[in-house]
Order: sequence, then C-alpha cells, then structure tokens
Amino acid sequence: MANSEERNVRSYFFLFLTALLWGFAFSAQRLGGEALGPFGFNGIRFIVGSLSLVPLIAWRAREGRRKNDKNEDSAVKPIALTRKKDAARKTFRGGLLCGCVLFVASSLQQVGLLETTAGKAAFLTGLYIIFVPLAGRIAGKKQGWGLALGVALAATGLYLLSVQAGFTVARGDALEIASAFFWAAHILLLGKYSQSVDPVKLAFFQNVTCALFCLVTALFVERLSLGTVALAFSPPPTGTLIPLLYSGIASIGIAYTLQIFGQRGVAPGPASLIMSLESVFAAVGGWMILGETMDARSLAGAALMLAGLLSAQLIPVSFRPKLPKSHS
Repeated sequence: MANSEERNVRSYFFLFLTALLWGFAFSAQRLGGEALGPFGFNGIRFIVGSLSLVPLIAWRAREGRRKNDKNEDSAVKPIALTRKKDAARKTFRGGLLCGCVLFVASSLQQVGLLETTAGKAAFLTGLYIIFVPLAGRIAGKKQGWGLALGVALAATGLYLLSVQAGFTVARGDALEIASAFFWAAHILLLGKYSQSVDPVKLAFFQNVTCALFCLVTALFVERLSLGTVALAFSPPPTGTLIPLLYSGIASIGIAYTLQIFGQRGVAPGPASLIMSLESVFAAVGGWMILGETMDARSLAGAALMLAGLLSAQLIPVSFRPKLPKSHS
C-alpha cells in the first residue's frame, strides 16, 4: 500500500512539473516561431528534445543488461529476448501513433501562437481537459454533473476570451481550440501505451516522429534552409538559441517524458486536470517574459474557463451523491 501511495504522489508531482515546464514554454515557442516559422521551429526543437533523451536511454539499457545478466538463467534468455522484441515493436507502434497526433496538435498550436498571445493560447489549449471526459462520455462511461457545468463555464469563458465583434473568432484562437481536440487524443493515447511500454523510449519515438513530419512540412511550406538552422542555434538578439533549448530540452525532452511517467500512475481525467495548470503558468510567463497583459473581458473569460476546466474534473470526484444505506 505504501509503495502504491508513494507512486501516486510521485506521478502527481511529475505531472505538476510537466504543467510548469509547458506553461513557460509558450513564451519560448512564440519567440522561436516568429523568428523561424512554426514548422521549422517545431521540427528543430523536437529533434533537440529527442537527442536529449539518448543518454538516458543508453544508461537505462546498460542498467537493464546488467540486471538481466545477473538474474536470468541461460535457458530463459531466448524467451526474454522474444519478449523484448515484442515490447520494442509495441513501443515503436505506440510512438509512431502518438507522434502523428502530437504533430497535428503541436503544429496547430504553434501556427496559432503567431496570431494570439501566449496566455490566451494556453487557456484555449486547456480545453482538452473538457474533451477528455467528453470522450469518455461518448465511449459510454458515466460522468457527473460537473462535466455539464464545466462545459457551460468553459463555453462562456471561451466567448469572452475569443469571440470578437460580429461574433467572429480570430484565426489564431480557432487554431488553438482545434489543437485542444488533438491534445486530448494525445493524452488518451499516452494513457493507453504508457502502462505497457518503456516510457523513455515511447517519448523518444513520438518526438522523432513529430520532428520528421514538422521538418518535411517546413521544407515545402517554409523553405527550410541551412541558414534557418544556423539562426536557430545563434544566441539572442538575432538568434533563437535560448527559446530553442528551453522548448526542446525542458518542454519536450523532460516534460513529455515526465508526462508519460506521470500518466502511468494517474488516470487520464485527473492527469489532464493537473496538466491544465499550464494555462496559469503560461499567463505568468507571457506577462514576465513578453510583457503580455489581458483586459478585464479577457481576464473574466480566462477565470471562467479555468473554473470550467476544474469543475469538469473535481466535482464528479468531490460531490458524488451518497447512496442510501441498505437495511437488509
């Protein structure tokens, strides 16, 4: 029991760190995307994130071989080898699928960031916390009335935050809302695969998959060149080295890996609740780093959205109706 509780606490802490690192990454992503183009910047930062995992993968593989050599009987090794091959295939398939969804989600988010603020983008992206339980409801899982309240509050907040005169939604805001659907799908997929495969290898394969799709897209859409890559690794004020390293190593290499480790001990619903805190950290980061501010209407919208996001997850847990006691 103690080990289980310790694992849960560790998982929650990993997810909180994920939200913190992701939140401040919105400012770095906006700076880098404006300088390099959204797909080029995404491709390069996902490559950096993938490379940052290579030493950890090598160390874990070496430790695994050392333990196996000590504990495995020679007659058992062929069976263990078969299991490793099966696990490797499953990890690759999971990484490929998660990476494809990650490519769509991160691309929509990055393109949207060119036309909206980092804080607003984070709150709109945070709609995935509504979409995760909605997906469960569509799949036939019972949901509490907190989901309905959360949707109503989030919709009202979304209106105040994004809908302009003439009932139009800015293109950047619309892209962030669209990305939330794919972030929800990404959380659900990781919740499935993180239970049965190596989390670090899964993170590596999904990051490489996403990076390749981004770079190929950048070659055709943004005319990615060696000059662009050189600019990416140049220091400020002309280059984007610091935003690239932070969003590549901290946001991707570290945070996406922590997300997978965290989701091994936390269900998708509560996990999405904790990770939605990235919207708060993004607003703080946008204010501290980019000097972004929100007017009264936007602040009210953000507050309502945050209340809706929390309601969708907390109320079904905290206010479950008590069943009458049986007298039989």
